[in-house]
Amino acid sequence: MLRPDFIPSDPPTNAIVPLDDMRLHVRRDDNDDDEAILAAEKAAVRHLEKLTGRLMPARAAKLRLSRLPCGKSPIDLPGGHVQSIDSVSFDGASQDAADFTVAGNGPARLIPGEEWPFFTDQEKYNVEITYTVGFAAVPEDLKAAIKLLAAHLYENREAVVIGESAITLPMAVETIAGLHRIRPR
Repeated sequence: MLRPDFIPSDPPTNAIVPLDDMRLHVRRDDNDDDEAILAAEKAAVRHLEKLTGRLMPARAAKLRLSRLPCGKSPIDLPGGHVQSIDSVSFDGASQDAADFTVAGNGPARLIPGEEWPFFTDQEKYNVEITYTVGFAAVPEDLKAAIKLLAAHLYENREAVVIGESAITLPMAVETIAGLHRIRPR
């Protein structure tokens, strides 16, 4: 039996926190270090996605499964708030997305209109669900956490800092991420 395989599409190239806001936050007046600032912002977003279990911003994703639950038990859909179910297929045969209901967002759950089919071969991915998931608009507190973490990453770009005491991630980042974290059921 294979593990569930969650595959989000590549994140958009535009920043969640605009470059001018990031420059202001890291106290840079010039554009000499824009590439490093944008790289830190992108890394902060990816890290917060991992901490919260939510995609920022919303984008296409695919969930592949080798088996389904019994009866009409729901399937947890990773990634946060589901904007839409784009397609569902069993053994390569398309299903009508309207036959399924999505409930909740932490995690969202896909509920079938009829009982799930059973697959005898559980050594391959028999089920593929594509959907749009994540924050349509990233909350302001998460944008603040992105700025805090990106500034931390920007200021501490080396693996080792000589002559400084050990530092950890800003506590506010962990606290804010905790408010949005998807908790397993």
